[in-house]
Amino acid sequence: MKSKKLGKSKKILLVIGGILILLIISIATFYFTVISPAFVSKPDIEKPSLEGIFNPDGSIKEEAQVTGEYIRYLVNELGAYKLHNPPFKDEVPEILYVISDDGEVFDVKIIDNNPEVIEGDSDTADLKLTSSKEVVFRLIASEDVRGSALNSYEEGEIEIEATNDLTTLGLKGYKAVYDSITENNWRNPRNTRHLRDLGVKYIHNIHYGLK
Repeated sequence: MKSKKLGKSKKILLVIGGILILLIISIATFYFTVISPAFVSKPDIEKPSLEGIFNPDGSIKEEAQVTGEYIRYLVNELGAYKLHNPPFKDEVPEILYVISDDGEVFDVKIIDNNPEVIEGDSDTADLKLTSSKEVVFRLIASEDVRGSALNSYEEGEIEIEATNDLTTLGLKGYKAVYDSITENNWRNPRNTRHLRDLGVKYIHNIHYGLK
């Protein structure tokens, strides 16, 4: 009698263990393919020429202008290629890059993991990045764009503002971009809305049936 009970208990434990393993695999797969994509090929976007941008002393020439070519290269280096449409929806990821000293605005849409840039504002963007043109050129000139972006962020030279709800941002993979710029530096309180809880918030919402 006891052996039968023990055998039944072992079967139950095996079933529960199998379910837990499948659940962990499912969550991990969802996280690394949707929330923070880790297996996406980076598009080969050629680094734009910086000829005529810098003065001999390293400062930026007053007449230097940021164009979509520079922004496309920069956001690609910062991981924008990892962004994607949310599951079962035809909503492309969209980033605004604002040049603070010139007032220029660039609208970046990620289509099939490839950044496409046009000049102009948009009211459908998910995220807004703001910096001076000097920061843009300095980042592009850097041998380590992500490292330089982190330094600029910590110095307050790059501002990040979420302009869409956190669930949508999480489903489009924005955590990967935020991590790229901030290196998971969640303690900095400058941003209007932190993105650090994208993955946790979305999984929490699934579990409790919230929106």
